[in-house]
Amino acid sequence: MPCMCGDYKAENKHKHTPGPWKLNSLDSGTNDDGTIIGPNNTVITADIFGRNAEEAEANAHLIEAAPDMLTALKAIHAAYNSGDVGWDEVGKLIDKSYGAIAKAEGEIK
Repeated sequence: MPCMCGDYKAENKHKHTPGPWKLNSLDSGTNDDGTIIGPNNTVITADIFGRNAEEAEANAHLIEAAPDMLTALKAIHAAYNSGDVGWDEVGKLIDKSYGAIAKAEGEIK
């Protein structure tokens, strides 16, 4: 069954700052845990907050992983919609999505 995504096409160009995004700094012990930067040191966001330092760091990792997660989801949708992708290719795309999830959860730095 094709993706029910309206006019969305997986190959659409992004309008956001391209990835990769990196967590540039962590101000340990505070509720403000850092800066996310993109290519050429473009500041994506300068302040990342949470109810405590642990939550602020988790929020920072989630924001940092956003481009990776978007790329993984677009690839999965494109493969699914093509209708002729093999299981090996699906497996590779799923593996890529696990990496994006791990980055979002702070397991990959």
